[in-house]
Amino acid sequence: MILPRQKIYKFNIILFLKSLINLDFFNENKLIQEKLEKKISEFTKIKFCTLVPRARVGLKIILNLIKRDNSSKNRVLMSSFTIFDIVNMVISENLRPDFFDINKSDFSVTLNNLKKKINKNTLAIIITHYHIEPLEYAKIVDYCKSKDIYLIEDRAIAFRKSNKKENLNKKHFIIYSFGPFKFISTIDLGAIVTNNLNYQNKIYQYKKKLINKNLFYKFSKTFFILKFYIATRKFIFFILFYFIKFSEILNISTFKNLLKNDPNPQKYNKKKEENYFLQISNYQVYSAIYQMDFKIKNAQKERHKRAKIYSKNLSYINEISFKKYSYNIRDCYLGFPILCQHRNDLYKYLIRNNLDISKYFYRDCNQLSIFKKFKSDCPNTKYVSGHVLVLPLYPDYPLNEIKLICTKIKNYYSLKRIKFFK
Repeated sequence: MILPRQKIYKFNIILFLKSLINLDFFNENKLIQEKLEKKISEFTKIKFCTLVPRARVGLKIILNLIKRDNSSKNRVLMSSFTIFDIVNMVISENLRPDFFDINKSDFSVTLNNLKKKINKNTLAIIITHYHIEPLEYAKIVDYCKSKDIYLIEDRAIAFRKSNKKENLNKKHFIIYSFGPFKFISTIDLGAIVTNNLNYQNKIYQYKKKLINKNLFYKFSKTFFILKFYIATRKFIFFILFYFIKFSEILNISTFKNLLKNDPNPQKYNKKKEENYFLQISNYQVYSAIYQMDFKIKNAQKERHKRAKIYSKNLSYINEISFKKYSYNIRDCYLGFPILCQHRNDLYKYLIRNNLDISKYFYRDCNQLSIFKKFKSDCPNTKYVSGHVLVLPLYPDYPLNEIKLICTKIKNYYSLKRIKFFK
């Protein structure tokens, strides 16, 4: 059996067809949105929630509002290990991204390194959650609170249930993404959560700008989802995988780019901004509500189960490193990233053995030519982007296949050592 590295496992084709028939795909209803916002607020234990067309739009809105209250400051500290459009959102508000380096263990930043970058021009700090909660998360939150610094958490791939109220101060915001491959999968939906009533009202007022329907754009995003949904059906993916396999082995870049979430990084373009201000359709909201009611509760448990297997079986291989499984319920595990020696060679070895693995989930935007004027010294980020493999662990990925991946990785490095000593 050949299984895809990613899967839109929550896409509901019946709900989609019903929404087209009922015109829910085109209409907007504030009451339906409020129902989902309430569910998200209860799920995260954060007072206020506002739906936005995409998580990156939520970031743009927050930056726009806090910039108005702090016009003398223009720098936003952030990791360059992210999608390029997150950097573009900072630039779109005439702010300057200031990249900090990350750790090789949790892909986040230490408080000491963060302190070195903060100066009088620092407006805000963006902390990106990857597959586990940042190891110094609590320290960073407390420091930002004590220094009265705006903190924005990018939890695009870290949507989790909270068992107690989140301790967000008045300058603390979180953005979530509910795009195709996230914990809740729909057509480009996001959310902002905060405990600040004043900013919640401002966010709501800003949201009134979301008036563009742009049906053509929405249909194109729908076909993007349908493309991956159909491509990951067992029989079709069995055929498709061999194109993936040969394009990787033969290094055919045209086809390889089709597998990337953002194959063509581009500078911020003011003319395309209208696509950030799309109205939120009833279909997007219904789809998210359905998943929160019936799908999300068991997903994190299943991901943890698979992460534990990887951690146990790969922990004795000296040539790879990763943050060992720690039983922290606040870890989300959209995938299981490992840092590998001979990464590209190992990747091709696994592909040859009919295992679809990803060596890509975020870019090092510090290395992109479109952001060269913001370039900073980030050696760890460069190392991570060149050595990371992301192993699949979505909820219906079979446990025996995870064990097979572990076995093949062990075999590869065993063969490598034998070859080396010869």
